[in-house]
Amino acid sequence: FQIKKELIPELKKRLNTLLNTLSIENTSKEYIYIDAEATLSELVHSENIHALAQLHPYGEAHLPPTMLLKNFEIKELKILKDKHSKLILKKGSDELCAICFNKILDEDQIRLIAGSPFVNTFNNSLEIKIRDVR
Repeated sequence: FQIKKELIPELKKRLNTLLNTLSIENTSKEYIYIDAEATLSELVHSENIHALAQLHPYGEAHLPPTMLLKNFEIKELKILKDKHSKLILKKGSDELCAICFNKILDEDQIRLIAGSPFVNTFNNSLEIKIRDVR
């Protein structure tokens, strides 16, 4: 948005007033900000794989995008080293690998996936690093 320079003090005053009236019941919740929603077929499209590879390098001020993935089936769920979950997601003929580090997932709890897509340089395929599931 745009604001005239002379109105910035008034904006600060109004925002502070608004913030002081809000009550946050549970500040221990972690929120995940979703950059975009996607389907499996959208993610695995070759143009998108190429575009995602161009977003590097990531760092503290430049985080990887977080996507909300929905409308998929779980073809396979493996537990790796008794603490990581690896999934093969499927929709039609499209498949995508997803990995969740330091958490064992139960197939019944997975309907939505929030995660960051990345190109696995070992086999040059797109995968998802899972941040959370619902």
